Amino acid sequence: MRRLWPDAVVLAERAGSELAGTALRAIRSFSDAPVLVLASGGGAATELRFFRLGADDVVWLPASPRVVAARVATLVRRASAPPECPVWRLGLLAIDRYRNGVSVRGQEVVVTPAEYRLLVVLAGAPGRVFSRAELIEGAAPESDALERTVDVHVCSLRRKLARAGAFGVLQTVRGAGYRLSDAVIRA
Repeated sequence: MRRLWPDAVVLAERAGSELAGTALRAIRSFSDAPVLVLASGGGAATELRFFRLGADDVVWLPASPRVVAARVATLVRRASAPPECPVWRLGLLAIDRYRNGVSVRGQEVVVTPAEYRLLVVLAGAPGRVFSRAELIEGAAPESDALERTVDVHVCSLRRKLARAGAFGVLQTVRGAGYRLSDAVIRA
């Protein structure tokens, strides 16, 4: 393992054997590679023991080789994904998804929860035009708000951002909806 540094490890456990647990402890002492354990018996207690030792997934035998391969591929994909940054920086605009905060050039902009959710949806794809229905679905899927409600929130958000120095960040696309200007990224 130390010589090869694999992307993932599959350990096969036999009922009553401690070898998989010992191997898992040894792997976790020097590596954070994803580990899938193939367990042959013991029920929930065995599964919990492997998770406590650091397993990322447990598959019960007999298992389809395709299922095992798919689970390993998923573990590798998740392990190789870059950690998501809690702060989106779009030029002069910063959206802190950890604190639910918005700032322009470091100056905090006080926004309502609805305005914040709309901005997050728009910032997820700068330059893309979102219809009012898409904004409602993305920002408040449980809401039964009318599409014109979006107009009110966008108008208020636009005014607040402009006061902080971010003019023209939220753009209206006549007959289609709204977009976050992709020019904000280059600012």
